[in-house]
Amino acid sequence: LEKISERVFEGCSALRRISIPAGMSGINAAAFEDCANLETIELSADSEHYRLQDGILFNKAGTELILYPRAAKAECYHIPPGVTSIGDGAFAGCTSLKKIVLPPWLQKVGKGAFSHCCGLQEIQFLPGTGGINIEEEAFSGCTALQELTLPEGMEGVKKAAFAGCEQLHRINLPASMKRLGNYAFSGCKALHKIDLPEKLAAIGFMTFSGCGLTEM
Repeated sequence: LEKISERVFEGCSALRRISIPAGMSGINAAAFEDCANLETIELSADSEHYRLQDGILFNKAGTELILYPRAAKAECYHIPPGVTSIGDGAFAGCTSLKKIVLPPWLQKVGKGAFSHCCGLQEIQFLPGTGGINIEEEAFSGCTALQELTLPEGMEGVKKAAFAGCEQLHRINLPASMKRLGNYAFSGCKALHKIDLPEKLAAIGFMTFSGCGLTEM
């Protein structure tokens, strides 16, 4: 077995442990979507493509975080030094996670990376994170998230990046923001007011659909 594609084990709620053989060269974290009880990742010591650090799967170089166990009990996680990318779906469905700290060396948060982390209450962008690229649906369905401050230097929010964050009532956009993508904040029912920066040039299709906005 060399590759695991997305959604292969979707909904296997009884799955608690996976063992990755030495020959595995491609893993899509979305393969384990809705595997809410996945708590242990094991890796062959002979693996040429991956490494484990504190039970979390990274690429061999340690530059990409690929898979975080869905049933991990930690409430806060700091992206470690050297990690420049969080893979698609890497944290998706991690219900215990309440806070994620994103450092300045991080360049990319992959598609759906934190989607449906229903306990996530805080996303902390450390100084210098303005150049970070947040992909589509990265934080969609984070229903416990209440406030969001995006870092200065960030210029765009991609499609559905924060869609369905039902308790999100305060969004602080940086002065550098130029584009809000389609559905970017759709379904944020608690959002009643937002201040739009002067440099904002484009608001996408249904960006604020389903929001409770009364003032802009």
